[in-house]
Amino acid sequence: MNKYQKISFIGFLLVSIGLGACGILYLLANKIMPFHAVAMGSSWEKLTPGIQIMSLNFMKAEGTGFLTTSIAILFLLFKPFRKGEAWSSWAILVIALNEIILILFRIIDVNTKTPARLPIIPFIIMAGIVLISFTLYFITNQKNKELKHVYSRTN
Repeated sequence: MNKYQKISFIGFLLVSIGLGACGILYLLANKIMPFHAVAMGSSWEKLTPGIQIMSLNFMKAEGTGFLTTSIAILFLLFKPFRKGEAWSSWAILVIALNEIILILFRIIDVNTKTPARLPIIPFIIMAGIVLISFTLYFITNQKNKELKHVYSRTN
């Protein structure tokens, strides 16, 4: 990998770690996050047992999504991406942005319709890192292809 592809690798890795950390946090939680309680207009203790179970399971389902996305990115990074297989950068782009954009829509919905303020900045940053990492990899990969094509024509 060249310098820009290594930077791309590190960017994708950071996003994977961030999503994985969110997933683990949500999966290990024994109650909803404080900002979820604010959005519901109630404390955890005041929620009925059924609402507690459903809310916690919805949160853990999203945690599973975060963790699954993280694992998929890691697999792609350490196998095909490191081997220089260009399709893997497209796969990482689609997988990462799918999770991040979907969660951003949910965050915006909650933040605009309730008094809660869910953390939006980390997900915007992750989306930016994904786009920058993909662009760096794509541009350098295209330049490598052009150089190989020019070189093969001269020989």
